[in-house]
Parts: sequence; structure tokens; C-alpha cells
Amino acid sequence: MHTWEEVKEGPRQLGQAVLADPATIASFTEDDLNSIMLTRIEPGRPCVTYAGFASTLGADFQTRAEWDRYVTDSAARLRAPCRDQTRKTIAAALDLTRRLRLLLAARRPVLSHTL
Repeated sequence: MHTWEEVKEGPRQLGQAVLADPATIASFTEDDLNSIMLTRIEPGRPCVTYAGFASTLGADFQTRAEWDRYVTDSAARLRAPCRDQTRKTIAAALDLTRRLRLLLAARRPVLSHTL
């Protein structure tokens, strides 16, 4: 759920967002001042939500389209975390470290001491 609205106290706009697992969302509702997202909570399980806001006073977002794109991209990253890619990256880094150690060991200069 996200919004982008005019702020009454000046020529600026404010974006707000709350992200949650779609499976936990029960419903949405509104009153005169609020947008409300109701979620199901299971006993013994954490209820995880992510909330954020931005204003046109900051440098990150100047339009609703920029804010909408950011929220949509953030939600997509939460739905599909890069666990597999992270594992591959770590494996590649460990392999590179091993190869560099072997290379350095093979090229290590022989130290000779002369008196």
C-alpha cells in the first residue's frame, strides 16, 4: 500500500508506503485521514512489515512516478530475495581467494640470508 499526496503546509508532496507479505493482508480500508492495511497475525509467528516515506524536500523523489517505481521495485526485491545469487557470489569469492593464495604461494620469493 502506498500513497503520494500534497502537504497542506507548503508546496511539497509526501509519499508513504507499507509493505507486507501479500498472504498476510486481510483487507484495506480508509477513513477521512488514513489509509489502513489490516493483516492477519498468527500466534507464535512474526508479523513483518516494512514502512517508509519520502518528501519532495529530499533529493531522492520529486514525482509520484519516481516514488511508485521505488515502492514497486522494493516490493519485488522482498518477494524474490537473491539468496541463490548470494550463495553463488560467496562461492565465487571463496574460489577466487583460494586461487590467489595458490598463485601467491607459487610466486613467493625465496628469502636468502647472507652474512
